[in-house]
Amino acid sequence: MASQVTVMRIVLAIDDSPCSDAAVHAVLDRVKPEETEVLVLHAVEWPKHLSPAMQFAEGPAAADDVLGIHEEARRRGRLLVERACAALLQSHFSACSEVRDEGDARAVILDRAAEWRADLIVVGSHGRRGLDRWLLGSVSDAVVRHARCSVAVVRPTV
Repeated sequence: MASQVTVMRIVLAIDDSPCSDAAVHAVLDRVKPEETEVLVLHAVEWPKHLSPAMQFAEGPAAADDVLGIHEEARRRGRLLVERACAALLQSHFSACSEVRDEGDARAVILDRAAEWRADLIVVGSHGRRGLDRWLLGSVSDAVVRHARCSVAVVRPTV
C-alpha cells in the first residue's frame, strides 16, 4: 500500500521590517521544502499616520492623496511578497504570494490562514513593550491568541 504524502501548509505573514526578514529566514532555515507549501501574505492597512496637513485636508485632492499613499503601500507590498516568494522558490519550496488590503492585519492573517487551512502561521515580532505595545497593539499576539492552527513567532537576532 502506497503511503500518502502529507503537505504542511504555512502562512508566512510579512511586513517591511527586520522581524519579517527573520521570519522568512526561519522558514528557509528550519523547514524542509519537500512536502511544504508556503503562502507569503502581506496585509496593507489604510494609512494610520497621516501628516498633520492631510488629517485636516478636505475635498477631492485630499482623497486622491490618501488613495495615492494606499496604492504606493500596495505596490511596496507586492514587491515585498514577490521577493520573499522568489527566495522560497529558489530554495525549492512550493510558494505563492498574496497582498490583501481589506482590513486590519490581524484579521487578514487569521482569516486567510483559516480559508487556506494552514497548519502553521509564521509571523515576526517587533518586540514592542509598554506604551508602544498598548498604543500600536501586537499583530503577533493577536494571531497567537486567535489562530485555529499553530503559530511560530520569530524575533530577529541581535
